[in-house]
Amino acid sequence: DGDTLLLFNKEQIDVESINIPSLNRNQSYARVNNGWQITSSYTPCMPNEESYYQMMREALSGGQSSSIVISEVMADNATYIPDEDGEYFDWVELYNTTSNAVNLNGWCLSDDASNPTKWRFPDVSINAGEYMVIYCSGKNRAVAGNNLHTNFKLSAEGEMAVLSNAQGIVQYSVSFTNMKADRSMSLYEGNYTTDLAPTPGLANTTASAAIMEQHMANANASKVFISEVSAGTSRTSDTEGTQPEWIELVNMSAETVDLSDWGLSDDAGHPRKWQFPQGARINPGEYLVITLASEDVQSVSSGTYQANFGLSLLADAEETVTLCTPDGSVVDRMPLPRQYASISYGRIDGQDGFFYLAKTTKGSRNENTGYSLRTNPVSFSVNGGLYNEGLSVELYAQDGATIRYSTDGSVPTSSSPIYTGPISVSQTTVLRARAWRDGEYPSTTQTQTYFVGVSHTMNVMSVVLDPADLWSDERGLYVMGPHATASSPYGSINSGANFWMTWEKSANVEYYGTDGSTILSQGCGLRLHGQFSRSEPQKAFKIIARAEYDEHDLFYANLFSKRDYTQYQSFVLRSSGSDGDKTRMRDSVLTDLAENTDVMYQATELVIVYLNGEYWGHYNLRERINQYSIAQWEGWNDPQNIDLVKANSNVLHGSDESYQKMLSWVKKNGVKDDEALEAVGRVIDLENYIDYMCLEMWTGNTDTLNVKRYRNAVSGDGKWRWILFDLDWAFYTDTNSVNRWLSPGGMGNGNRTDNTLFVELMKNSTFRDMFWTRLGEMMATDLTTQNVLDKMNTRIQELMPEMEMHCTGWNNIIQGWLSSDLDVLPDRVLRNYNFSMATWKAEINSMIKYAEERPRKLVMEYLTHEKSPLVNLTSEERQKYFSAAAQAIQEYENSKQ
Repeated sequence: DGDTLLLFNKEQIDVESINIPSLNRNQSYARVNNGWQITSSYTPCMPNEESYYQMMREALSGGQSSSIVISEVMADNATYIPDEDGEYFDWVELYNTTSNAVNLNGWCLSDDASNPTKWRFPDVSINAGEYMVIYCSGKNRAVAGNNLHTNFKLSAEGEMAVLSNAQGIVQYSVSFTNMKADRSMSLYEGNYTTDLAPTPGLANTTASAAIMEQHMANANASKVFISEVSAGTSRTSDTEGTQPEWIELVNMSAETVDLSDWGLSDDAGHPRKWQFPQGARINPGEYLVITLASEDVQSVSSGTYQANFGLSLLADAEETVTLCTPDGSVVDRMPLPRQYASISYGRIDGQDGFFYLAKTTKGSRNENTGYSLRTNPVSFSVNGGLYNEGLSVELYAQDGATIRYSTDGSVPTSSSPIYTGPISVSQTTVLRARAWRDGEYPSTTQTQTYFVGVSHTMNVMSVVLDPADLWSDERGLYVMGPHATASSPYGSINSGANFWMTWEKSANVEYYGTDGSTILSQGCGLRLHGQFSRSEPQKAFKIIARAEYDEHDLFYANLFSKRDYTQYQSFVLRSSGSDGDKTRMRDSVLTDLAENTDVMYQATELVIVYLNGEYWGHYNLRERINQYSIAQWEGWNDPQNIDLVKANSNVLHGSDESYQKMLSWVKKNGVKDDEALEAVGRVIDLENYIDYMCLEMWTGNTDTLNVKRYRNAVSGDGKWRWILFDLDWAFYTDTNSVNRWLSPGGMGNGNRTDNTLFVELMKNSTFRDMFWTRLGEMMATDLTTQNVLDKMNTRIQELMPEMEMHCTGWNNIIQGWLSSDLDVLPDRVLRNYNFSMATWKAEINSMIKYAEERPRKLVMEYLTHEKSPLVNLTSEERQKYFSAAAQAIQEYENSKQ
């Protein structure tokens, strides 16, 4: 804000004074060219010249060229290197990169770049190639030859460590955020990482980490150790089910050890997160497995234990598995680097340190083959995408690594071709690559798809997976396989076929815009999607984000233009199901009619899919209906608390108890008055249900077993709401859906959908008035023929440029199957496949005709001829509810004339 500064000599005579003006942050008041001026080019301890400022800024901005570097930082020390008093404090480690000793007298450490001289070193030197640990304890102990303690502490929530020379010029700095207990930020191969175990005072290597581990093991008097860990719910490529995470202990002593009240944790700062029950014990030589899940299960009699915490596959989780005695003293720890599905991590007898194990040995002795590191992934000189002409692609890996690659979608193995130089790509090519380096576990597989000379009016999606996971009899998703049994061409076609299995495969998905931009590129899980549509030639896929396939357990992309979501847990590539050989738009266009209601529906984008580089035609990219997408729709942060039910009572997630109790009450008591209606309204969202029923009734949907409803008793109001879902059989059969929904005994195919709730609600005069009023409103606005035709015509124009190629492409695929040995579907089914432009146009015209005729039939016929008072509206009632709808019908018909 401004001040006066005076300089006095030793006789206390003021020799100079200056009036300092108001200064902003990072400004100085400097004598320049015999005058004073405000400047942002501050130069403490150096001449007031721009060149010196630039030199200092280079150091501050990351151009770190100091001979002394900050090699490691720990901001929450729980069990590593206590000080001389046996206390644990945060620490910073320095390393002398030179071949000479460096005296640090007057050098500074700080946690604040704007105050780099917060703590000064005493007269102490750091020898060539030596590591020095300084405790950030706040004790301010700067005595040469003793443990050094700064006058500040580090915050594990995030800040920085700054090293400056004696002139206060920053030499080195490192920032960090959210550092967990016993995890450090280590300088490794030129970059900082949290993926190495802490090594205070030693080189940042796995060999040093093994030394630290051996020190702790030697001090473990109990000789009970953490032997093996499996993080993340592991999943093999041939099963949908998951194997839970687990931690394995081993007793290397000759005595039984009482584990009563011992603690197990994934956080060294909270070592007793889970405790063994009284009476728990581990016998000599025994391998004891503790399963990790959400619930705490303790069974001393059976020796079954389940801890109520989990482990992450991600490196930035920074987890440390700890085992402690009842007083909280940690006797063993295992810092976890990045973990991988189906690869366990643990000890090997006779070797110090921890290893990625070549073979998982849950509950038994670990085998002797392991790897302390996993080789870094291969990088590509050119990203995948759409290219007008051929290109050359170079592959890069760590020094000393061998790169192997494939071009058929398979995961490269040790027998795959070795990369020796640039790969020429002259046509659409899938390039997958892995790296091998001696003593390390082979890298993950990286994938890029190069589309050469490909042009589409829709975005392009490349789905890549091992060909055996598609076409082999043993595990191929797309074939009948060895257990298929012959049956009718439709319905339960080939019971036992592979495509009926709920297998999940490791895959990769890339998504490119028509302009060639990359929207998404990520490893993923892939399953077949749908029910009877699995027996169609063009099958639908679920694409699922899981950390076991990639660094991320979400897809970070804006996939749908009508949604502002920037991340997804999964999505669906749908081939239109039973409408796949008809309009290819029925479900996606009709569900979109819910846009102006609060009924949840799936957004849609049109895409062209390539499967392992082969053209696979048009697909509808859809949101996937599950607890995660529901949470997004509603703005809830707790998807695990969502109840989701399909059809009458098929619980997909959570519970259906509250709905079934309400339905039982309605079946017994009816909804005779407004008090009863209010009671039902406390269980379901009545307005949402009415909008849903209006849409189902108006579209004439007959596949009502695909009804889905949901609720959240924790974050929401606990009321059930509905999802407009799977209208492949809507706008198809010209059914009197009013009568069908209001006829007791069931609705839909085989009357299998329980319609009791709707029938009983419509006996209530208040609800009945609400329903007919709302249906009339919707038919006069969103459900007018013109509005529906506008949506259909927009979609037709989007599909039109691609349909000829789709028809030709799929007829070629079918003919290829017929002439090959692949047992994909029965030949009679493949020969009956006949989808052409003529077929598509005829089906589109049929759907247009339905849209034109449906409103008049619904109002003029279906509401007037039934004997039931719930259906047979009087002329006055029809005028009250549907006069605006009738006017819209007449206006359309007049315009058509």
